[in-house]
Amino acid sequence: MVGSQYGVWAARSALLAGVVGPALLLGGCSSSVITGVYGTPTEAAAPTQTASQAPLRVDFDPDTECPQINIPTGAAAYGPPSAQFSITNFARECDLASGNTVTIKVGVEGHVASAGGGGYSAPVRITIRDRDEKPVYTKVIRATAAATPGGGPGSFRVVDTSAPITIGLEQPLSSYDIVVGFDGKGGTVTKKKRRG
Repeated sequence: MVGSQYGVWAARSALLAGVVGPALLLGGCSSSVITGVYGTPTEAAAPTQTASQAPLRVDFDPDTECPQINIPTGAAAYGPPSAQFSITNFARECDLASGNTVTIKVGVEGHVASAGGGGYSAPVRITIRDRDEKPVYTKVIRATAAATPGGGPGSFRVVDTSAPITIGLEQPLSSYDIVVGFDGKGGTVTKKKRRG
């Protein structure tokens, strides 16, 4: 009886070995195939290398890095003695658009004085330059204003919302500057250095 029982156990052990053994071998084989397809742990860094080749998004502080506005000497006034245009105020605003493109909004305000009154217009040029003082964007907008005879000066306002520039690690937003003035007036303006 004992010998018979031992024979049953031996048969079961052999059967179990016959099932589990190939399964373990298959598992080892399967593990080897998966490693070959998806890479070893050290090779798993490859997707990261591919991702690093994507364009790097550069963030910025719009309050401190938005380019400064400069007005060339003599470019803040325009017109004959009968109708004098003057720039009295200006502002800019920077917004990060898609990718590394920044849209700069520039506004210019001023007034026109005329003894005879009437409607007048003058060309206002807005230019954005890179660190080499090379223009990367320029636009001329007609400023219109009406002056009252014997009264106060008329006012004007021009706004440009379509000034896109590209920024990067080697060309940050603060490396650009904005030049504003009446077109055809004033000399060249040297880019001012930022403090700090």
